[in-house]
Amino acid sequence: MNIRFDLELIGKKITLRPLTADDFEALATSASNPEVWAQHPDSKRYQRERFKTRFFDGAAASDSAYTIINTSSGNVVGSTRFYDFKPEHREIAIGYTFLACEEWGTGANTEMKDLMINFIAPYVDKIWFHIGSENHRSRRAVEKLGATFQYQEDEVLEGLAYTKCYYLLELEKYKQA
Repeated sequence: MNIRFDLELIGKKITLRPLTADDFEALATSASNPEVWAQHPDSKRYQRERFKTRFFDGAAASDSAYTIINTSSGNVVGSTRFYDFKPEHREIAIGYTFLACEEWGTGANTEMKDLMINFIAPYVDKIWFHIGSENHRSRRAVEKLGATFQYQEDEVLEGLAYTKCYYLLELEKYKQA
């Protein structure tokens, strides 16, 4: 099953455009505020080189990452991606998401997730979100979508232990909400 991740997803507030290597400068700028990463297990991603090696390079290699653009201003304001597609189980994960602070509380995150969910819905029944336990902002956001906590696992990132929470959004329930 081939999914075309090379299509733009267009909303009222934001547009998701397939990420390209040319997006690095604008994304590094939008990711440079330490507050963006404060609740993330890799809280130093605001540093340019770390952002490149620990975020951007993986996004560019994934072929399923998007650059988030504020529709009104045209500014690059973040990134997100699909990953862990398991067609035999009709499930995928959405994550590796960040939004510039000026987009917080504007509805941009909800619109972004809605665009992604509606795009991927013909191919999956379940969407996973993997979130660090201390990332309360992201956990609340996926709970508002209707995703439910399933389990957690202890992980290690550069010698530092953290807990990763697994949330599941079942599309049948999402469509009914």
